[in-house]
Amino acid sequence: MLGTTNAPYRRMMSATDLVARITSRDWRNWIAHIVMFFTEVRPELVLEFAERHAIPIQDLAASYEAMKSTTGESSPALESALERLV
Repeated sequence: MLGTTNAPYRRMMSATDLVARITSRDWRNWIAHIVMFFTEVRPELVLEFAERHAIPIQDLAASYEAMKSTTGESSPALESALERLV
């Protein structure tokens, strides 16, 4: 999962960094990684990551929506998965 998130970039984001960025929605210098996480990682892996790192589904959904409104990028498959859970 982190391989997909980090693949196009030199600067590597750790799982701890990703959790912090998702929960705080402070993406300075990490927005491209966040977009890759939400749009390129399979929805079931995004949800599993959130569960393993104790990110409430509402926080994950809010972070996704904030990313979407900021960048215009989206993941219909993730949106569908989140709608079933929220």
